[in-house]
Amino acid sequence: MRRVLVGLGILLTGGCAFLPQVGKIPVLHNPFPEMNRVAVAPFFNLSEEPTVDGRQFALAYYNALQNVPGFEVIPVGQVERAMRDHRIGLNSPEEARRLAQLVGADAIVIGAVTDYSPYYPPRCGLRVEWYAAKPGVQPPLAGKEQTVSLEKVSTPGEPNSVFAHQQSKAAVGPPEKSSLEEKSRQNGENDLANPPILPVATHTRIYNGHDAEFTSALSQYLLTRDDARFGGWQTYLERSDDFIRFCCYKHLEEMLVEQGGAVQTKLVWRWSAIR
Repeated sequence: MRRVLVGLGILLTGGCAFLPQVGKIPVLHNPFPEMNRVAVAPFFNLSEEPTVDGRQFALAYYNALQNVPGFEVIPVGQVERAMRDHRIGLNSPEEARRLAQLVGADAIVIGAVTDYSPYYPPRCGLRVEWYAAKPGVQPPLAGKEQTVSLEKVSTPGEPNSVFAHQQSKAAVGPPEKSSLEEKSRQNGENDLANPPILPVATHTRIYNGHDAEFTSALSQYLLTRDDARFGGWQTYLERSDDFIRFCCYKHLEEMLVEQGGAVQTKLVWRWSAIR
């Protein structure tokens, strides 16, 4: 009895040091049966923050995607070389499909940073579109009813696509009425012969470092990683590179879950270090 009482006393005086923390994350897999080899292009900067590095975001997304079973991801550097060698500026879905075919990918990821602030608490907005290299590829949940969270729906004023926003930024002024009519007629004829290239998957999200849902997800993410740095998940909000990596991972996770790329969850048990 004395030993039992001593053991209980140690537990009480030690607080939660002897109690495990439990992290729960979805087990991701590739939900696209026709897209195994994927390329990631440098992200566009559509935010007001001039320090955004589109290559940094592409590398973070590449690393997150590379860890998902079922995907082979083409290095970002190889995609950049193909863009330079073939002078592809990624101004349209047609160019995105051509780039995917040139690098031998089944699909290409076109992303944009729509909002970003590196100052505490940081904020990051992302829009990512996946384009298939071959025509006729359908999303895995095409034709099926999907449940969409209101928090993941694009906010009013956001572009319908990354390319649409790029083109609107390049426009100097409103075209004349006659040119509008001519363009409408030409578009009608072209749509019959060449149907528009639409993304197979699209996801838009804004992450705020002060949001309780976001910090809870960050805490769960850290529990599933072998990262024993002092300060816990709060340090991810103080380091821009860590924050960007988690935002890209979370964005990819949400998109794959929506497309049926997670059918089960994984529990990870972590015991706090005794101090």
